[in-house]
Amino acid sequence: MQQFYAEYQDNEILQPLVGEISWSKHLVIMAKCKDLQERQFYIQATKKFGWTKDVVTYSLSSTLPDNYKNLLPSPEEIASKLIDFNIVNTDDETIN
Repeated sequence: MQQFYAEYQDNEILQPLVGEISWSKHLVIMAKCKDLQERQFYIQATKKFGWTKDVVTYSLSSTLPDNYKNLLPSPEEIASKLIDFNIVNTDDETIN
């Protein structure tokens, strides 16, 4: 419980998400995810898709290469592909 409080007390992104999923799911996510962005992703995915504790555990047990972030496309690459497929209005300054 103390670790939970220490991890989330001052985090403006994760703190509002605390009540969104069950305590047992938070414990699994805290144990497996040290990166705050990764925790945010799994909390939001758990809520959005209604994952059970077992699904969260399974999702986190799959192994990714250490450099998985380097394998993802950059935001610029994603934006250019969206523009190529006319998914994004190029008249706008920002991409939502």
